[in-house]
Amino acid sequence: MELESTAVDGVPAFHGPGSEFAAALVFRVGRADEILATSGITHLVEHLALHGLGPAERHFNGAVGPITTTFVKQGEPEEVVRFLKSVCAALQALPAERIEAEKQVLRAEAENRSDGPVDLLAWRYGPAGPGMLGYAELGVAQQTPQSLASWAGHWFTRGNAALAMSGPIPPGLVLELPDGPRRPIAPSPSVLPWLPASMPSQLHGVALHTVVERGPAASLYREILTRRLHQALRLDRAISYSSSVSAVGQYARTLELLIGADGIGDRLPELNSAFLDEIERIATRPVTGAELEAARAAAAEALDGPDAGFSLAVGAATDTLIGAPVRTAAMIADGLARVTPDDILRVARQARDGALVTRPVKTGVAHSRYVEAPANSTVGVEGRAFHPWEADGGFLFAGPSGVTQVHGPSMGTVLFAECRGLLVWPDGARRLFGRDGVTVHIEPALYRDAEMLLALVDRGVRPETVVRMPARERTPRAEAADRPMSLDVPARTIENRQAVRERLPFLAGRYARPIHEDPELYAVLGRIRRGSVELGLPLLAATRNDAERRRQRLGSLADAVKAEALSGLRAAFPDDPDLLLWAGSAIIRDAWTIRSDSQAQYVGRDQFTRFWAVLSGAAEPLLRAATLLPHDPSPWDELQSYGRGMQLGRPVLDSYWAEITRRAPNLWIGHYNRVQVLAAKWQGSAAEVLAFAEDTAARVRPGDPLAAMVAAAHLENAVACDEGPTPYLAQPEVHFSLARAADKFNASPTPHLRRSWAHQLFGGAFHTAGDLTRARHHLRQAGWTDAEPLAWNYAPNPQRLFRLARRHTGVHRHRAPGL
Repeated sequence: MELESTAVDGVPAFHGPGSEFAAALVFRVGRADEILATSGITHLVEHLALHGLGPAERHFNGAVGPITTTFVKQGEPEEVVRFLKSVCAALQALPAERIEAEKQVLRAEAENRSDGPVDLLAWRYGPAGPGMLGYAELGVAQQTPQSLASWAGHWFTRGNAALAMSGPIPPGLVLELPDGPRRPIAPSPSVLPWLPASMPSQLHGVALHTVVERGPAASLYREILTRRLHQALRLDRAISYSSSVSAVGQYARTLELLIGADGIGDRLPELNSAFLDEIERIATRPVTGAELEAARAAAAEALDGPDAGFSLAVGAATDTLIGAPVRTAAMIADGLARVTPDDILRVARQARDGALVTRPVKTGVAHSRYVEAPANSTVGVEGRAFHPWEADGGFLFAGPSGVTQVHGPSMGTVLFAECRGLLVWPDGARRLFGRDGVTVHIEPALYRDAEMLLALVDRGVRPETVVRMPARERTPRAEAADRPMSLDVPARTIENRQAVRERLPFLAGRYARPIHEDPELYAVLGRIRRGSVELGLPLLAATRNDAERRRQRLGSLADAVKAEALSGLRAAFPDDPDLLLWAGSAIIRDAWTIRSDSQAQYVGRDQFTRFWAVLSGAAEPLLRAATLLPHDPSPWDELQSYGRGMQLGRPVLDSYWAEITRRAPNLWIGHYNRVQVLAAKWQGSAAEVLAFAEDTAARVRPGDPLAAMVAAAHLENAVACDEGPTPYLAQPEVHFSLARAADKFNASPTPHLRRSWAHQLFGGAFHTAGDLTRARHHLRQAGWTDAEPLAWNYAPNPQRLFRLARRHTGVHRHRAPGL
C-alpha cells in the first residue's frame, strides 16, 4: 500500500488507495484550544461552514476533536472538489444570518448529550486543554459575527491545514485559504497532585483515563486489553455488556486512552474490582506469546482493509499538523513486528501508574493504589468574610487574591490570577472556575453585603474569561434571615491559652517552657500582649537560621495575640516573611480557640463551622512566607497543624512533611507534629506511628531528644486503647521499646531547647506504666515546667496529674539541668 504526498495550494496533501473516493480537510484546532469563554466556538464555526452546502449534498460531515477539526466528503471527484471549495469559502465568510439558528442546533445537540467517561478529562486537566472536553460548550451563546470571523481567521488557514484523500488528487482542486502559521499545541499538565487516583462517579459502569507513550506497543496494548476485558467482564463474569479501550487524544509523543466498561448498579463494586484486576494483571505479568501474535494479526488485518489507505492518509495529515513523523504502512508493520512482551509491560505500567479511575459514589475504589483525587481546595484566601443569611449556609471570603467558599471542612478556592472562567447571570449570580477545576458559586440573594462581594469578584477576574449566561427561570432566595454567625475570636486570656494547650498537643508542642529560658522573648512578651506587636518581628527575624528557636518563639508569639492584632503591621509590611509566618500561626491559634478544648463529639455544629471558616485563612500567609524564605521549615510545619484541622488528605500532609525534612531533617517539633498526623486518631495507624518513631530514634545520635518520639507514639497509642493507657504501656514489649529509646536519649546529655519536653514525654510514659524509677529520673530532668499535654492528656486535668506524678515520684521543684 503506497502513501503519496504532495501539496495543494501550499497545503500538505496525502493520498492512498480506497474503496471509494473521499477527502478529509484537517485543521489543527479543537476543543483543547478553547477556554470557557470561547468553548464551543470551533463547533459553531464547523456548523456554519457546512450550512451553505444545501440539501443536494450528501455523504459529508464535520467533526471537532480535542486538537483537530475535520471536514469529510465521500463521492465523485468533482463532488469532492466542489465540497472543499465551498468549505474554504465559507470559513472566510461565515453566514451571519445563520448564527443564531446554529446556536439553537448546538443547544439541542447538547441537550441530548449525557455526562460520561469524558468527565475524567475535566478532573485531570481542569478547564483547559483536553479538560475542555469535560465541560459544556458554555461560550456558544455569546459568540458574535466578529468573534467567529476572528477565530476562523486565526485557526482555519493554509499553514494550519492538511489534506487526506483516497485516490489521486482530482483535477481542478483548489484550497483557497488565507495565509497563516501552523499553530502549536499548548502543553496541558495534569492539575491532580498525585496519580494514580480515583474520583467518584455516577456512571453506570467504570472508566479509566491515562496517558502512555505513543507507538506500536501502545496499539497492541489496546488490542490485548480489549480482548482481556471482554473475556473477564462479559464472558467469565457476565457483569458488563461492552468494554472498550479508545484513543481520545493523539499527540506527537503521547496517546491519551479512555478505558471503560458498562454495568448495572448492584454489580458496580464487583465490576470496579474485576476491571482494575485486569489493569493490574497486564501491568505486572508479561502477556503470552499467543496473545501478542493474535494482536499483531489483528493490526496487520486492519492495515490491509479496503479503506486502510484513506485512514493512513488521514493519519499522515494529522501527524503533519501535530509535529509527528509521517508513517507509511511498511513502517507501521515493521514497528508492530518488533514489539515484545516487555514493551507491552512498559506501556501497561505507564497506563496503570498514570491512571485516573472512576469509582461508584457509595463505595470505595477496589484497589488502594488509586488514592481519591481531591475534590476541594487545600488553601483558602484571606479577606473579608461574607456571612450567609441562613445559618446553614457556607461562608465566603473575598480578598485581593481571590475568593474562598467554606462549608463545613469543605473548602473551594479560586485565585483571580488562575481563574479560567466566570459565569455571570443577569440576576447577579456568579460562578468562578479555578485552574484545578474547583468552582465557587455565588448566589447574591443568599449572602449579606452581596453587592460588595460581586464588586470584588468582578474587579479581580480578567474580562476575557467572562461568560454571559442567559436568564434563569428560578433565582434562589434565603428562607430566613438568621442572626449572623460571629467569627470573633475569644480574647487571649491565661485561662483559654492554658485550656487549649492542655487538650491540643500539636499546639502546645510549639512552645518550649519555661519561657524565661529565652530572656529576649521574656523581656518583651508582656508588652506584645498589650499591643506593641512590632516588638515581635526582630525576635523572629533573628531566628531565621535557628529552626528550633524560631519554632519556640513563633509558638509564644502566636499565643500572645490574635491575628487581627497584626493587621496594621501587615498593611505596612505586606511582604515581610516573619510577619506572614506569625499571622498564619496566629490564625491557626485563633481557630482552635474558637473550637475550644472539648472533644469533637462535644463541639457544636456552629463551633465547627466557625472553626473551619477562620482556619481556612491560614494557608495563604504561610505559603507566601514559604515562598519568601525558601529555606525556612517553619511555614511547612505550621501547615501540618492547618492541614489536620482542615481534614486535608494524607497525600497533602505527606507533601508538607517532605518540605519540612528537606529543610530541617531533625526539627523536633516537626517530628512531634508528624506523630500527630500518623496517629490512629488522625490519618495513620498504631503501627505506622510507632514505625516512624522507632525509625527516627534509630537514626539519631545518642542524646538527641528526637528519641522521645518513641514515647510520643506509645502515648498516642495508649490513649486510644479501650482498656486505658496503663495496660498498654505496661506491656513488656512496649516497656522494652520505651526503655531502649530512653537509654539512647540518656546516653549523652546534649543541650537542646526540647530536652525538657523529651524528658517529660518519657516521664509521663514510664509513670503511667508503673515504672517509678525511670519516671523519677526523667521528671527530675524535665524540671519545673508546664505539663506536656501528650504525656498526661488522658486525664481530665493534665496539669493536676503532672503535679501528682512529680509528688508521687518524689521530684522536688527545680529547674532542669542542661537546657
